[in-house]
Amino acid sequence: MGKNIVVTIPADKLAEVEAEEAEVERRLAAGETEILYYWQLGRLPKDEPDRIYFVWNGSVRAFHVVIGMRRDEGRVYMSTAIHELPKPIPMRGFQGFRYFNG
Repeated sequence: MGKNIVVTIPADKLAEVEAEEAEVERRLAAGETEILYYWQLGRLPKDEPDRIYFVWNGSVRAFHVVIGMRRDEGRVYMSTAIHELPKPIPMRGFQGFRYFNG
């Protein structure tokens, strides 16, 4: 199994992220297929992860499959599909990323 990472959605950015996800869902429903979905990081992992998990409200709650990484942009590109975890995993928020076995 490849490496996964986990990042935190800050509480003050949660509404913005939810609005972006709703917009992506709307565009997908309209038949658009060329949507670039990414997470910006100040420092990227050494190797491209398979998944990027997200912490918010004190738990890891969902992940996206990683489809690419651009070091020059500091971005991890993800599939648009959101995979919600059946049971949230308690974790405190933090800055940056951590490696994660989800």
